[in-house]
Amino acid sequence: MRAVALLIALSACAAFAEEAVPPSLALKVMLKVLSYDPALATHGSGEFVIAIPFGGNGDAAAALVKECDALEVKTLNDRPLRFVAMPVKDLEAKKPTAVLLLDAVADDVRADALKWSLGAKAYSLALGADEVSNGALLGLGVANGKPQPII
Repeated sequence: MRAVALLIALSACAAFAEEAVPPSLALKVMLKVLSYDPALATHGSGEFVIAIPFGGNGDAAAALVKECDALEVKTLNDRPLRFVAMPVKDLEAKKPTAVLLLDAVADDVRADALKWSLGAKAYSLALGADEVSNGALLGLGVANGKPQPII
């Protein structure tokens, strides 16, 4: 029975990984899911800062910040929402509320950001399903042509 359940779970993950959700739609869905988290208030007050960590070159993170800034969603449960590109080494000092993991950065940068978020009890978000299987809290996949949150 466990083998069947594992096979079904792995098949579902593979189905989610087949298609990518546009970043702006993925972020809208993830922010909506986060707004329902009963523990959201325990993650600080004031600005809800989502860091987009990078290693060497921050061009991909900066481009995603621009895309995020264009979203019509500007608050999360009445907290001002801010996206910021941030070197992964600065996460500990800046202590953002969440990290948004990019595929465009080196594996060690994503791993360091994920490790920091787990230790700091910060939200870890991913634009795809793969990072959820690596430990990210929330990502997005596609099922039956529709975006689906993956926790």
